[in-house]
Amino acid sequence: MIICEGQSEQMFCDKILKPHFSALGITIEYPRIAHSGGGIVKWQNFKPEIELHYATDNDRFITTFIDYYGMYNHHKFPEWANAHVELVKSTRMEILEAGMLNDLTPDIGAKFIPYIQLHEFEALVFSDFVAFINYYSPIEFSATGLVNLAALCALDPETINDGIATAPSKRLSDNIPAYDKVTDGIELASLIGLNKIRCRCSRFDAWITRLEGI
Repeated sequence: MIICEGQSEQMFCDKILKPHFSALGITIEYPRIAHSGGGIVKWQNFKPEIELHYATDNDRFITTFIDYYGMYNHHKFPEWANAHVELVKSTRMEILEAGMLNDLTPDIGAKFIPYIQLHEFEALVFSDFVAFINYYSPIEFSATGLVNLAALCALDPETINDGIATAPSKRLSDNIPAYDKVTDGIELASLIGLNKIRCRCSRFDAWITRLEGI
């Protein structure tokens, strides 16, 4: 079970991860976080949901597909203060993930694989600039927007800034006025392909590798 933060993550699971894992003999389901309009919820609400999923079927593994972007102190995730002393954000994610795991009972923890996407789902679509060229017509973005996207795709996608004005989703909408967060993101990810995304996004790849090994 992959507990998804929102519709984009669910569609990514359905269109890209489901066929991949099916070929490996692994069946996945991907519900959205309960009591969420598409976003993270407080840990005090999220934790019981994980526990309920385990109680319903304690043979399955449970993982998360949630964004670091939009997660704040008031969500009260375990180890939040300790994590934010760490400047390296990949290490910060590891501390938060370990905090989630350690806040569950050992029997649930044995079946739980926490994963926080750095910084948000949309970072994955910066894995290959060619996908933008193949998907959009020239009139759908300006020449400046095209140059900006090319420069961003040359970076490590997982390190693209998570600020309000510079988050991956914000950069996409700024450079492509017609960008649709759900449908375009999934279509771009499909054009790029899971293998290319994994090659460019090491944290994401480590998560998928771990799920493949269950």
